[in-house]
Amino acid sequence: MSEYNKMRDILNETGLYNIEEGSLIYAELQAYSAGLELIFSQLRFIEQEAFVSTAKTTGLLIYEKTLLGHSTDHSYEGRRSSILSALSLTNHDFTIEGINKLLGIYNINGTIIQSGNDLHIRCENDFDISTKSAIEENIAKYAPMFTSITFE
Repeated sequence: MSEYNKMRDILNETGLYNIEEGSLIYAELQAYSAGLELIFSQLRFIEQEAFVSTAKTTGLLIYEKTLLGHSTDHSYEGRRSSILSALSLTNHDFTIEGINKLLGIYNINGTIIQSGNDLHIRCENDFDISTKSAIEENIAKYAPMFTSITFE
């Protein structure tokens, strides 16, 4: 049922209004209806994009930029999986195993080589320099403070 029909039915029940096509009240209800439909459409969009499991455009992009530092070119499900993995990080993930988990979140095919307090990640992906830099910066946030991370 449209917003116009809902408003018309409520007002008709009062017996105070005679809502006929061409009347001023009819035109006013049509205008309100158009505005409400627009608002409700935007609210449905926001509701969809607010949750990782239903987001398709803006929501995924915002989650990716916030949690991963960049957006990916994967399917909806791949993008959602990366976001949910990033949201599941805990303080127990600040280890080599945690860094491996992060590589999975960022869809990086690579190996970690530890040399003293330094971690070198041999990346097999073909990222452009800015993406590689953003990923390196985000992964470094999860490494122990005394460790430096570099990509090869």
